[in-house]
Amino acid sequence: MLALFCYNEIVGEKQENILMKSFFIILLLSFFVLTACNLPATVVTATPEVDRLSTAVSRTLTARPILPSPVSPANKPSETSIPKIISSPTFTETFTPVSSLTFTETATPDVYKNTLGTPAWQNHLDNGKSFGIGAAGYQDDSTHITIDNGVMNLSSISTVGFRSWRLASPMPKDFYLEEVFRTVSCGAADQYGVVYRAPDYSSGLGYYFGITCSGNYALYRWSSSGQAVILSGSSTLIKPGNNQVNTIGINARGNNFTFYMNDKVIQTFTDTSLPDPGHFGVFVGAYSGNLSVQLDDITYWELH
Repeated sequence: MLALFCYNEIVGEKQENILMKSFFIILLLSFFVLTACNLPATVVTATPEVDRLSTAVSRTLTARPILPSPVSPANKPSETSIPKIISSPTFTETFTPVSSLTFTETATPDVYKNTLGTPAWQNHLDNGKSFGIGAAGYQDDSTHITIDNGVMNLSSISTVGFRSWRLASPMPKDFYLEEVFRTVSCGAADQYGVVYRAPDYSSGLGYYFGITCSGNYALYRWSSSGQAVILSGSSTLIKPGNNQVNTIGINARGNNFTFYMNDKVIQTFTDTSLPDPGHFGVFVGAYSGNLSVQLDDITYWELH
């Protein structure tokens, strides 16, 4: 199955006037080049065959977690060396919720997934076909991804929180999704987690539910209205630090979401911004410059 990983560096610092003029000249020239070589975007409506997916092209795009002021992004080359300009806001790290609602952690008496029967899709990461990753892996200025020994290794040298993702091609409607992560090395603010309800591979739209290595969590929403943190907090259900295994589960039924951490309910939320169905995947965002996380298993069940 194909997954496309998008990367785009968002410029958020003030520059000298002469540098800004040069930047916008370069950006304008890049725009004319792009309009001459890029085809119109295509909506993926069906899951292609695995053999075709494994040979398809991936692209990259990242965005920082959370600030409201929009800026013009810088061009970054994709895996195909064809640049792509995507406009999006700049973000800074925060865990202050925009909602005043209070939620209570709830211990689940029984493991929810055990009531769901046979999974609709499961990947033990024996290879990278479902995510469009070949034997050589993927590497850019910020992130390195490889598949070996039954895990997806995600490493980031970023120190400014660039959020980098990889998507798989299934587009489930109502589902329970579970991803099992193992931390190798990470700083307190480094984050990793699950992308879901992504309508396409390239825009970056979707929900991002992530946890940090200090025990915080946040739900980011990137919709046509912009980007925002819509849930955040800390929880003892998250195992912080290095050499820890955390299982993130997401129950998405219509507009209602329930988030699980290590088989216990950590948060619930209702939102209508991004309708189903959508792609799902994985993301990382580093501040320490030394984030290394492994995705060990990924599974989803269809809800009826």
